[in-house]
Amino acid sequence: MSAEHERDIIIVSDLHLSAGYDARVGAFDRNEDFFYDAAFARFLEHLRRRADLEGRRWRLVLLGDIFDFLQVDLQREGRLYDPLDRSEAVTIAKLERIARGHPRLFAALGQFAAAGFPIAVLPGNHDIELIRPATQARFAALVAEAAGRPEVAAALTFHPWVYYVPGMLYAEHGHQYDAANSFITQLEPYVTPGQPDRIDLPLGSYFVEYLFNRIEAIDPFADNVKPATAYFAWAFRTHPFRALATLGAHVGLFLQVLRHTDDLTPEDLAERRRRYRATTLLDHAPATGLSFKALAAIDQLAAVPAMTSKWRQLQALVFRPLMQGAPAFGLAIVATVALLQLERSRRPLGLLGAGLLGAAWRRRRGRPGEPLVRPGGYLRAAGEQIDAILRAEGRAVPAYVFGHTHGPQQFPLDDAPNPARYLNSGTWTPIVSAEFELLGEREQFTFVQILRDGAGGPPSATLRFWDDIAGRDEVLPLLAV
Repeated sequence: MSAEHERDIIIVSDLHLSAGYDARVGAFDRNEDFFYDAAFARFLEHLRRRADLEGRRWRLVLLGDIFDFLQVDLQREGRLYDPLDRSEAVTIAKLERIARGHPRLFAALGQFAAAGFPIAVLPGNHDIELIRPATQARFAALVAEAAGRPEVAAALTFHPWVYYVPGMLYAEHGHQYDAANSFITQLEPYVTPGQPDRIDLPLGSYFVEYLFNRIEAIDPFADNVKPATAYFAWAFRTHPFRALATLGAHVGLFLQVLRHTDDLTPEDLAERRRRYRATTLLDHAPATGLSFKALAAIDQLAAVPAMTSKWRQLQALVFRPLMQGAPAFGLAIVATVALLQLERSRRPLGLLGAGLLGAAWRRRRGRPGEPLVRPGGYLRAAGEQIDAILRAEGRAVPAYVFGHTHGPQQFPLDDAPNPARYLNSGTWTPIVSAEFELLGEREQFTFVQILRDGAGGPPSATLRFWDDIAGRDEVLPLLAV
């Protein structure tokens, strides 16, 4: 194992930096979600102090969606361009705009790297453009320029999909397991293989570009309601007139999605992925530290992108949201009918009561403490499957870390006394929760910490948060499920 692998690791994700602060007008861009450059800089300074006090040698992992290229509008600077243009020139222009709007954060990254702590960068679905070498080089240069230390550009390394440290960590952003945000081929996320100037945008990118970017002219934090599918019910409940004003944006979204849909047959899709595995994935495997067999098996877990067919789009846009709301909708209908029929007969009310008692009985028949919906969702399931793949080759690790969903989570993957864990690093952006949650906050500066055991034991992985007021990091309070 190289000396560079013998480091403690800090993982953050989903900062979603966009155009940031404009000193000329004294305000943040309307699409900005990250307002915490100073807090992030203090967090990195705290890690440097801990390194001195505890003898740590950190590596910082930026686990995707650090930038939100989809929400940087160059037209506000008088530049005309196609909203779907993800070319290298446009991406670098957006990256430079982000750097101007977040100078303290870029400088803090450079100072952290200059102190001897390397930085690993992975792309997410909102900054998939970081897969291109020229964009990577410009990001590293901007960090070095902000810190006034040209040499730190070499301290940033880029990993296009997986970050794996033997015996310690498996990490990736997590969008590949989400049909609305996955790519047919993660290492080549292009419209045409071999032509990297045209990114093949997933369905979620159309949501941001043609829906949320337009809604945010009216409601600037629309995309901060979590889960995203709950925004519309939340909007109609909290400010219905604003919600009605966004209906035109919904129509525009559907038209753009239909216009850009690929109707790939299952055979076409399978053949493209077969060629990709036999060439690009095979060549990339040695750089990850995993075998080609393991990497190909992990690649097969990816969700088929919704943009590959109109049927999959209907599932993502219509059927799945309807199915999520169907139980509550059905119960509401039954309750209404029961109340309307109450004067004629008590039988409908009795049926409603029986149904509720049946649901309660079913709940109690489960194992003690087991919820009806298993927490952790598709990323926890992916972590379990990846753990099984790596365990079969003797390459399993104690921590499987993802981002993407913005929900900080931590679950054991088995019943061992010291189990492998699935962890989600959460986000540093504000969250407007659609549900009441006592321990939830509008901002939780969460991160994953993985520490080596100096006595030779297994590493420990914990989900923590930065308390900027107290100036310390603490274990994130989570409730058992």
